[in-house]
Amino acid sequence: MLIPIIFLIISIIVLAKASDWTIDGATTIARHLKLSDLVVGFLLLSFATSLPELSVAISSGLSDAGGISLGDILGSNIVNISLVIGLVAIFAGEILIKKEDIKQLSRVVLVSIVIIPFILLNSYLGIVQGIILIVLFLVFLFYTLKEEISLEYKGEQPSRKKTIKGLRNFIIGIFLIIVSASFAVENSIIIIEHFSLSQSFIGATVIAIGTSLPELFVSIRAIRKKYFNLALGNALGSCIINLTLILGLLSILSPITLEKSVLTVIGTFAIISAVVMYYFLKTKNKLTKFEGMVLVLIYVIYLITLFLTQTFSPPL
Repeated sequence: MLIPIIFLIISIIVLAKASDWTIDGATTIARHLKLSDLVVGFLLLSFATSLPELSVAISSGLSDAGGISLGDILGSNIVNISLVIGLVAIFAGEILIKKEDIKQLSRVVLVSIVIIPFILLNSYLGIVQGIILIVLFLVFLFYTLKEEISLEYKGEQPSRKKTIKGLRNFIIGIFLIIVSASFAVENSIIIIEHFSLSQSFIGATVIAIGTSLPELFVSIRAIRKKYFNLALGNALGSCIINLTLILGLLSILSPITLEKSVLTVIGTFAIISAVVMYYFLKTKNKLTKFEGMVLVLIYVIYLITLFLTQTFSPPL
């Protein structure tokens, strides 16, 4: 057991350092392109940190095991909204959000609230549903870019040399994040299996958390560097990419027949976490430590409910 523990610790250290490089690189690129932190989080970081979900979707789709990826996608959204943003708010103490940024963030959460019931009400996700989800992603992308002018960064641009260095750090950081996250997941599974926990529980928790490790580490490190909008944009942008682009590609690659019992629990908590997040955003221009604790509590309740459901439900 000592070797997996050592590898897990090393993976977490590499994740933390790689997250620093990724954030520094992303913000340098943003300054060069005159993009706001929020838009960089939405478009650049969320794409990059969603690569683990994309790799799971492609591999499971090609193996005709799309249900695994669907659970991972919905589970990752719960992790991003309740655990990642919850921890970000707790670490930050209080996150002040500009009025124009709240509009962008609220739209992201609202899209999640609409898409998840669409997924659960279909007992089958195929090519048609996949195309609909991808079109929704393109519409979201269009409106995000359309409003970019109002969120433009007004500060000084970095030099060409610094921009090239930032791009290099971003690419290296993303590569190390994906590799170290994969090692962290594999060694976590070995450690957890040693204690004889159920395979289904491992899949619903470790895989979902594991593919969300990039978002978690990048967001927490962004908070430590005072890039609050970057952290929120990264976590919520990943939710949209997971639910639209990645799930759309998965549905086209490998049509999915939904297994209702467990997915209903996951989907219900994905909606609950999104609705609570939407309420927090619309009622005030900040996220507080207490609200972060509420979001984390939702995740804890979700884990308990999912564990009980998988333990006592008859096999499907």
